[in-house]
Amino acid sequence: MPRPRTGALLPSLPTAVGSNRSAAVLDALRRAILRGDVPPGQYLRETDVATQMSVSRSPVREALRQLQQEGLVDAVPYQGAIVAGVPNDEVPLIYGLRASIEAEAFAVACRVATPEDLDRFAELWSQMDHAARRRDQSGVMEADLAFHAAVVNLASSPFVRSMAASLDRVVRATVLRINAADTTEFDDRVERDSASHLPLLDALRNRDAERARRLAYEHVDLPLRLPPTADLTLLEPQLAGAVAASIRAERP
Repeated sequence: MPRPRTGALLPSLPTAVGSNRSAAVLDALRRAILRGDVPPGQYLRETDVATQMSVSRSPVREALRQLQQEGLVDAVPYQGAIVAGVPNDEVPLIYGLRASIEAEAFAVACRVATPEDLDRFAELWSQMDHAARRRDQSGVMEADLAFHAAVVNLASSPFVRSMAASLDRVVRATVLRINAADTTEFDDRVERDSASHLPLLDALRNRDAERARRLAYEHVDLPLRLPPTADLTLLEPQLAGAVAASIRAERP
């Protein structure tokens, strides 16, 4: 994590107006974070934000609590909140670490996963698929992270699971920023994100550890080096439709 910016000034935030000031504060802070106006490591103290936005501390407190649930800020005891994430130049390192952890976890999962585990992975993909069909980007992201966490938790030690969970908090904030800046059509993006997991599922089902290792690394690492419109299912295009049809046929 970056060193906290204790002395940095907040960006120009609008005065919160209207009857629902909590919503106005939340929207302004979320937009400022996603645009990068408030950088990772910046403290957001209730009193500072309240003064700048001409509101009481109560709506600021509610907004920071919601931003914490969204993964955009972390709570710091006796300090308030700090913007989550890492500077842009550190993102490739974070993703590289996550890719290495997940590559090994998927390979191990191919060997140790029970039929019930494989059903659980398929169920999480179904949740992702259903969210994509509803155009629910938040639902896609939650199911996506749950899918990866399920594999890592099955195949890794407590220490590695803890490390992966810490990285995922950074990844969540980064994904939100990428999605906010992604000009790809929304429908295409959520469907692409969901479908990109299908080759991984196929490798797990066929217990192909080497292929799972390669696909998992590419799945995590490649998005940083491809244009936003890139379709990751093209890594193994012949599988996407067949795997999706198989899983959908198994579930109502």
